[in-house]
Amino acid sequence: MLWDLSGDHGLPFTVPFHTSAHDGRLWIAPSYSVHAGQPEWEELHIKGTNWAGAQSEGCPHQLWYYNVSEYVDYLVTNQFNFVRLPLNGAIVLRQSSVAFDDWVCGPGYEGWEVLDILDDVIRQLQAAGIFVMLDLHSISHPEGNNGSPFDEMWDDKTGGRTSHTSDDVWAKLTVRYCKFPGVIMADVFNEPYYTSWADWRTYVQRVGNQILNACPRWLIVAEGIGDMNDGACKDLGMGGCWWGENVINQIRYPIRLSVPHRLVLSPHAYGHGNQDYMRARNFPDNMPAVWHKYWGQIPSSTGVPIVLGEWGGVWVDSRPFGRFVKSTAAWQLKMRDYLRHNDIGFFCALLTFSYCA
Repeated sequence: MLWDLSGDHGLPFTVPFHTSAHDGRLWIAPSYSVHAGQPEWEELHIKGTNWAGAQSEGCPHQLWYYNVSEYVDYLVTNQFNFVRLPLNGAIVLRQSSVAFDDWVCGPGYEGWEVLDILDDVIRQLQAAGIFVMLDLHSISHPEGNNGSPFDEMWDDKTGGRTSHTSDDVWAKLTVRYCKFPGVIMADVFNEPYYTSWADWRTYVQRVGNQILNACPRWLIVAEGIGDMNDGACKDLGMGGCWWGENVINQIRYPIRLSVPHRLVLSPHAYGHGNQDYMRARNFPDNMPAVWHKYWGQIPSSTGVPIVLGEWGGVWVDSRPFGRFVKSTAAWQLKMRDYLRHNDIGFFCALLTFSYCA
C-alpha cells in the first residue's frame, strides 16, 4: 500500500503516481505501473478538511495562534490525508500582495508574498503526505460569496472592477501549482448557487479542459448548483438544496472533459437549515434518503465519484460569529454514518470549527 499515511508504508509522494476518477471511485497507482500498461490501482479514500482563510486574507487563518507544523501534526495524528484550500481570485491575480503584519498570517510570514506563503504551506502538507485541493472560493475582495463564475471580478486594493475572469485565475494557479505533486485537485468554483446547470456545465467543461491542457494529471472538481429556492431541488420533492448541493443533472446532462476519468462531483451540505426534511417527524433518520436522492446515487448512476466538499456544524448550541446555531450533532452523526456506509470521501467544513469524524 504505497498510499498508506500511517507511516508503515511510506508517504504518497515518495513514488510518482497517477490518479483517476472512474467506476464511482477515486484511484491511485504508481506511475511506473501506468506506463507499463498494467496499473496497480488502489482506491484513494479521502478524509479531508477545509483550511479557510486564503479566500479572505490571502493565507490560511489561525496562523497567528499556531504555526503550520502544529496544524500538520494535528492532521497526521487524526489521520487526515487531504486539505481543501479556499482561495480568492482577486488576490491571486494581484501583481503583489504582501502579508503586512503578524496577526494576519502569523509572525513567521510577515512581509512574505501571500502566494509564497501558500507555497510553503503546501510544501509542509506535502512533506507529511497530505494531498491538496485548490478551491476558487471567491472572485471579489473583500471576500464575497459570488453566486456565479460569470460575476464581475472586483478588487478594492487595485481600484475595484478588473478585466480579469476566473479563467485567468486558473491559468495562473495551474502554471504555479502543477509542479507540486501533492496538489491533485482543482475545485473550479465555489457554490455557484445563482447559475443554471446548462451554464455551469459549459463553464466546467471550458475551464476544466483549460486546466487539463496545462496539467492533465489534476482531477477537476465541480460542485453543484442551486439553493433552497432552486426549482430543480424542489422538483426532487425534498424541500430545497444547500448552495452547491444540486448535482442531479449529471445523470441527464453530464459534464464531459477532454481527458477521461478526471471529473469529480463535490456537493456541499449542512445540518442547520430550514428545509422541509429538517422538520420531518423522523428526522434525522430521513436524511440518508435525502442525500441518496440529491447526490448519493451519482456514482452508481454515472460512474463519476462524489466527494463531499463541505459538511459540518456545531456539536452543542453555539454562537459562531455572533449568530445562534442550534446543535447539529444528530445530523452530523447521521451524515458520518452515511458517508462511512457508502464509502464517500469528504472535507470537513473548517479545520478549526467543526465536528467531523
